[in-house]
Amino acid sequence: MRQEIEFVGQLTAGPRGKKNTAFDFSAVPADLSVPMSADALRQVVLNLTLNALNAVPSGNGRITWRAESKRGHVHAWIADNGSGIDAGIRDRLFEPFVATREGTGLGLAIVARLMNDIGGTVSVEQSGPTGTTFALTFPPRAGSRVVWK
Repeated sequence: MRQEIEFVGQLTAGPRGKKNTAFDFSAVPADLSVPMSADALRQVVLNLTLNALNAVPSGNGRITWRAESKRGHVHAWIADNGSGIDAGIRDRLFEPFVATREGTGLGLAIVARLMNDIGGTVSVEQSGPTGTTFALTFPPRAGSRVVWK
């Protein structure tokens, strides 16, 4: 999991990313794995990271990833220091074509579908004027599933 987060952090820190946005993924254990293909996990991480990049202030943005394993489930969070999500749109946030900023409004719908496909969840844990935190819960590893690191 950490490898995909690091990859996306490097990918988005380039010319398309916001200057001076600090990425912190030190609270993601290096050996943590989830029952999802590397490509699907990378898409989930990329979509959530791009949304966070769009939300953070230019010049002093902060995006933090953390994760842990509890009773077989992997829980992960991405937090930003953006302006938050309008309460009127939160209930529809994971629907296709619902956007809070410029864009297609498909990023979070794709995240929700990919998480649902493996029996996981994504939700807005917290949102307000000092930032937003999205929570991901991955199901326990099943014996028949391929586990990707």
